[in-house]
Parts: sequence; C-alpha cells; structure tokens
Amino acid sequence: MPRLVRAIRSEFKNMRFAARMKATECGATRRRRLRLRRNGNCASVALVGLHTAEGKLLRAAIAIAMLLLLGGQAFGQDRQITVANSTELVESGFAKYLYPRFSLKKGIRINAVALHGGVEADLLIGPDYMVKDGIPVFKGGDSVYMAYAVPSSEKADLVNSFLDWLDSEIGKRTIDSFAPDGVQLYESGPATEVKAVAREFSGDAVIGAKFALALCGRCHVVGEVNRKKGLGSTPSFGALRAMGDWENRFFMFYLLNPHPAFTQIEDVTDPFDETRPSPIAPLELTLEILDSIISYVNEMEPADLGGEIQFQ
Repeated sequence: MPRLVRAIRSEFKNMRFAARMKATECGATRRRRLRLRRNGNCASVALVGLHTAEGKLLRAAIAIAMLLLLGGQAFGQDRQITVANSTELVESGFAKYLYPRFSLKKGIRINAVALHGGVEADLLIGPDYMVKDGIPVFKGGDSVYMAYAVPSSEKADLVNSFLDWLDSEIGKRTIDSFAPDGVQLYESGPATEVKAVAREFSGDAVIGAKFALALCGRCHVVGEVNRKKGLGSTPSFGALRAMGDWENRFFMFYLLNPHPAFTQIEDVTDPFDETRPSPIAPLELTLEILDSIISYVNEMEPADLGGEIQFQ
C-alpha cells in the first residue's frame, strides 16, 4: 500500500495538481476523498476537480497504479515458496543468511517456517533423522541434511530452481561461507571435503563506496574521506580488510553485535523494534547494497597492522 500512495503522490507532482495528503479517521467528511484502507486505518487524499480534464487523467493514473500494485502483489505470491526448516538452521542464522541470497539471484522469495509434523510447506529441510526421504543438500556436524520436495506442492518448478541453486557453484560457495565467529557450520556436499573457494563480488564498487560512507561512516572510518570522523572503538574498513576472515565479517555483519540492534535489511532481518531508546536509529539497506559495499572493500588496500605481537 505505501507504494500506491507514493505512486499517487508522484502523479500529483507531475500534473501539478493541487492536493494534500493526511491521515484521517474513516468517518463522514465534506471533501471528496479517496480512502486507502490498511489494517483498519484510513489514509485520505483530498481531491479537487475530479470532473476536470486533469481530474480524469488523475483518476486514470490512480487506477493504473492500483492495477500495477495488485498485479505486483499477485506476481510476488506466485514467485514464493515455503520452506520448513529444522530448529538449528533458524537459530544459527543460516536460514536467514542463505535464503535471501537465493532470492536476490533468482527472484524467488522463500517463506521460512519451522519444521514439525503436519507443517504445510513446499519443501522440507532437516537432518536425515528428521527428513527421511529426499536428497542430501549439505552437511552440518555429524548430520547430513536432506531436502524433501512435497509432492502435493504446486510450486515444483520454483522448488527445483532452489535445489538446483543449492547444487550450483554459487550455492555451494554460499553454504560454505557461512561461518559465524570464524567457524564454518555447514558444508556443501554431504560427504565431500570442503575446499577453499574464491568468492565472486558482483556488486558495483563505486556505488558501494558511496553507501559505505553514508551508512557505515557514522561509526567506521571507511577511507580518507572520513579519516578523522569514525568512532575510536570501532575498527576501520582498512583494518577489517586486513583480517583473514574479512569476507565473513562483512557478509554476516548484520548477525554480529552490535549490528542486530539497528540494522534493517529488506526481506532478511526482523522488523525494527520501535521501543528501543531514541538514540538507536535503524540503518536500512538491501542485499544489493551490501554486495556493492563488499565489492568496494574487496578493492581496498588492507591496512598495515604491523607484525605479530611478541611476548617476553
């Protein structure tokens, strides 16, 4: 619904149509109003001269915007699958790390739910003692994780696309790269030796530099542009780049403290807690922006942190 409101406001500006917008209760009103309902609330747009030529154009624009919005919602629902996951895949952050990256590459959203008896889902993923049938997709600890495509699902093509991605080089690299605190938890290929693989950085480094400064520069020194403006308690990007696990630190930064308290990544993180103290403001970005920031850091010269500390 906010996209529809933005579309209408854009048409107002383009047509230089005199209108004002404000939230109102759904009671009687003297003006002609277009009511947009969402969760019982009523937002209203005061319209003037709906029977003029400009008014007719405006009504047509609103109708088109509504059709585009509703059509987009329907398309989004068609391009979505529900995956039931065992508890540890969710609690470790693996599901939240893996699925958005697939969605980014393939345009298919994944609705992650808990794996339990009677769950309604298109795909089940869990250790082999929970998911008896299916195909092995990765290994974690002493368990082989199986993926079982529910036969009654109407999303077989989308499910197969996800399974193919898991078995692809990109999917395997994504699985292998999940290493919170530097410890790899899952291995692509249930019984194969994990090999070091070079990551591909597909983002735009130039755009990444701009977002790094705008989003991260309030705490981190991202380069010469804000060399004296970062917080002394936070490492600079150059220092992070010099660390052996810098890629994991950036790929999973939103899972590492203190970032979960304020980081908002579309379709990845939980909604921002509005009850947090006012100094804590949400930092909003997308996975595309994160990829661009990482591409920027990849091209950065690592800081010289000196030799190893020696004790006497």
